[in-house]
Amino acid sequence: MRHSVRSNALLCLFDVMTYCRQLSSHESRVEIIQGQSCAGNRRMVVGNAFPEAETGFNMGRLLSLMSFDNVEVPGSTVNRYCASGIETIGMATAKIQSGMADCIIAGGAESMSYIPMGGYKPTPDYKVAKGASIDLGLRLVDGLFADFSIVDEEFYAPDNRGAVKLPSYGLVDLGATYRMNNWTLRLNVNNLLDATYIAESNTSIHAEDGDVTWNGINTANSVWFGFGRTWNASLRYNF
Repeated sequence: MRHSVRSNALLCLFDVMTYCRQLSSHESRVEIIQGQSCAGNRRMVVGNAFPEAETGFNMGRLLSLMSFDNVEVPGSTVNRYCASGIETIGMATAKIQSGMADCIIAGGAESMSYIPMGGYKPTPDYKVAKGASIDLGLRLVDGLFADFSIVDEEFYAPDNRGAVKLPSYGLVDLGATYRMNNWTLRLNVNNLLDATYIAESNTSIHAEDGDVTWNGINTANSVWFGFGRTWNASLRYNF
């Protein structure tokens, strides 16, 4: 989709999955930004809600390298969670209107299916047989704090203790894929070791001497424990 937001300037919007399928056929949006109508300052901006694991490796730069015949067109990745794609469009529009760029391809990949909330997920992928592979993911979560109210008496004093810090935790995920002809079978096991952890706390009650605690957290708090071991499977056929 093309929009003219300034004279002699062009903003191209795209969906990453559709765009990737069109790269090999050199569709119009690639030709336009390479053509004379966009011979000036060109760039690509891609919104990516979770730029890691399967969707990592600086998607914006990789798509730029795949799209153009040279390495001079910069590509960048923007992470603003569920607003990542629309944020890139706003950034691109502002740059064009201000004269900082002449042509920008902007869009996003908002699918977060492979990346569990919490992030920090390295994903080694091992081929165990023809058509079969096993991957292992490790999620390390730290720096989580409880929700709080600014009218809480705890925050009246200048030297207050702040919000309660929640315990860190690590989760192991396991996946297996088998491909045969046009069929793909996928199995995912999240939280493989069935770890118990606090994912969120609606209150911020500090633990005092004599209080009953769990993993250092006062049990008077209202908390949400994360999911235990879960699994899902899918079967896909490519036409």
